[in-house]
Amino acid sequence: MTTAPPAHVAPRLPLVRVLDTGRLDVVDHDAPLAPGLGAEGRRAAMRAHLGVVLSAYDDVLEAVATRVDEVEDGLLDERTESFRPLHAALRDVAVVQRCLRRVGHYVAEHDALADASSLRPTAVPTRSGEAVRWADLTDRAASLRAALRDALTIHAAVETERQNDELRRLSEASLALGRETRDVSRTGVRRAEESKTISSWAAILFAPTLIGTVYGMNFEHMPELGWVGGYPLAVGAMLAMGVGLWLAFRRKGWL
Repeated sequence: MTTAPPAHVAPRLPLVRVLDTGRLDVVDHDAPLAPGLGAEGRRAAMRAHLGVVLSAYDDVLEAVATRVDEVEDGLLDERTESFRPLHAALRDVAVVQRCLRRVGHYVAEHDALADASSLRPTAVPTRSGEAVRWADLTDRAASLRAALRDALTIHAAVETERQNDELRRLSEASLALGRETRDVSRTGVRRAEESKTISSWAAILFAPTLIGTVYGMNFEHMPELGWVGGYPLAVGAMLAMGVGLWLAFRRKGWL
C-alpha cells in the first residue's frame, strides 16, 4: 500500500523549458513547505509554486506557437519536401499537454484547499486565478494541437498530390518508352523482312549465275559443250533452280 506524501512537502510538478537547441526539456520542480504551516500558509506556498510553473508554460507555449507558425508557412512553400518540423511540433505539444494534465491535479488540490479553509463555504467550488491560468494554457495547447492536426492533413494531401504527379510522370515516361520500343521493334521486324526478301532474291539469282559461270570456263574436256541439247539443258537447269528456290522462299513467307 502506498502512503501519501507528508503534508509539509509539495508534490513535484513537471516544469517544461526550451533548450538552446529548440527541444523541450521536462524537469521536476518542487517547493518544500515549512512544517507547521496552516491552511492559508500552505495555500500561499502552493500558489507561489503554481506561479513559477505556469509562467514557464506560458513561455513554452509562445515558443511552440512560433514553431507552429513556421510549420504553417512551410506548407505554402512548394520546395518543402521534409516535414520534420511538423512532427517535432506535434511531439512538443503532446509533451506540454501531458505535463499540463499533471499540473491540473495540483491546481484542483489548491482550489479544494481554499474551499476547505473558507469560513463561508458555497455550493459552487471556488475557481482561483491559478485555475483560470491553467485552463487558458490548456486551451492554447489544444488549439495548437488542432492547428497542427490540420497542418498534418494538408501535408498529407500535398504529399499525395506530389506522389500522384510523380506517378503520372513515370507513367508518361513509361508509355513514351513503350512507344519507342514498339517503333524500334517494328523497324527491326521491317528490316528483317527486307533482309529475307533481299536474301531470297540473291539466292534465286545466284543459281543461274553459278551454272553460267561453270559453263563459261571453256575447259577443253567439257562434254556438255558438244551436245545438241546442252544449251537447252543449261537454260532449263537455271530456270528450274530459280523457280524451285522462289517456291521454297514463297512457302516460308520470305517473298
